[in-house]
Amino acid sequence: MISKSPDDKILRALLRGELAAVESYRQAIRCFPELAAHPLIEGVRADHSRAVTTLTNLMVSHGGDPPPESEPWNFLFEADDPKRIFTPPCAALAAFKQGEKHTVSQYKLALEEDDLPSPAKAVIRDELLPLAWKNWLHMATLVT
Repeated sequence: MISKSPDDKILRALLRGELAAVESYRQAIRCFPELAAHPLIEGVRADHSRAVTTLTNLMVSHGGDPPPESEPWNFLFEADDPKRIFTPPCAALAAFKQGEKHTVSQYKLALEEDDLPSPAKAVIRDELLPLAWKNWLHMATLVT
């Protein structure tokens, strides 16, 4: 069952973004083992994984089905081969910072949506948006 309600569409879009973040960090860590050794990188990846779980639970509680998967952030990988990263590690960090800023923006926009139920807004406002801000700040400290 795939729900077509407005709140389902909003949550699906947020979830697709979080799935893309998890996949992007996973692939970048695979390509650049030195990134895996950095505790901030692994922490941010883990935060996105927690956000996936939170958003999946929200979708299911609202009767929707989460999307099965998502592609990584497209500014990290070549368009013809989403498994092949094209940026060096320092550029990957800058791209992650951009991705984290986009995540913050998406959560802020979701909070402005009238169609999103109050309980979902509370989770975004109290849990997911602060996490996204924290991750953006982490990336900002790594990229000057």
